[in-house]
Amino acid sequence: MAVSLNDLGEIANVTLSATANNVTEVTLPQFCNQMTVRFVGAAGKIADVGTDGQPIGGVFLTVSSDTSAEIDLFNRPGNTARQVRYFASGTANTVVQILPVRSSL
Repeated sequence: MAVSLNDLGEIANVTLSATANNVTEVTLPQFCNQMTVRFVGAAGKIADVGTDGQPIGGVFLTVSSDTSAEIDLFNRPGNTARQVRYFASGTANTVVQILPVRSSL
C-alpha cells in the first residue's frame, strides 16, 4: 500500500507488507534531500525503483534490523520535486521509521 509523507522533520512509522521482499512505495515530502531510516525488529531493503506491492528488484540497499541509516537522496541544490523510494522487509513483517529532512548539503 503506497504511503505519502508530507512533513519534513517528523518521524513516520510505515508498516510494510507481511510478505518478505514485497515493496511499499513511499513518496517523500517536497524539498526532502536526506532521510534517516530504521527497520524495527527485522532487516529491511530500500530501492530507487519498483512497483508498490510487487517483489523488490535486484538492486537495493539492505539495512540491518534496529540500526539507523542516514541516506542522502541527491546533491542537487534547488531540486524541489517529491521523490519516491521503495521499502521492503527482508524476512518478516516490520515497521520502517523514516525521518525525512532537508539538509544543507
